[in-house]
Amino acid sequence: MLISLKKVKETFKNEENFVRVSLFLAQAIIVTAKNNPENWSLLHEKGKIRLHSGGFKIFTLYSGKVWCALDKESMHSEEVVRFGHLEGWKWDDGTEKDTIVEYSKHNKFSRNGYLFPNKISEEDFLKIEQYHYTFIEKIGKNTINVDTKNDCNKELIRDFSEIAGMPLPNPI
Repeated sequence: MLISLKKVKETFKNEENFVRVSLFLAQAIIVTAKNNPENWSLLHEKGKIRLHSGGFKIFTLYSGKVWCALDKESMHSEEVVRFGHLEGWKWDDGTEKDTIVEYSKHNKFSRNGYLFPNKISEEDFLKIEQYHYTFIEKIGKNTINVDTKNDCNKELIRDFSEIAGMPLPNPI
């Protein structure tokens, strides 16, 4: 396992939470590769593991949490309000000291937030995953063509493949 991944893993409260979000990331990689096979990457940037699709950061694993983009169009307003009251989810309003720098770029297409795996129910975790995968499918079909695959860290993909216990693709 890469040292960079070990350091990110250490920020999670326990192994179960890390495996849970690793499986989430593995599935996000599969959906991204299916919908945008030539234009995605997985990177280690400043202590964060990031999944990119085209010019967009769509998933970030760091500091014991996940930042991810959810499909704005498929969420009902009641669900947006309900998620805002969950202990295991915090909407990204751009005010966090570690907020994603390109917040305004992302929120035109998605509703973004922070997932705290140790504080969320399985049911809500699954809903967040589904909104995320829907976003990936849409952005993959409509993404700007920014070549990110050359920056992809294939060792990270291999490590997450091992953690998830399933083969993961590399960018084409």
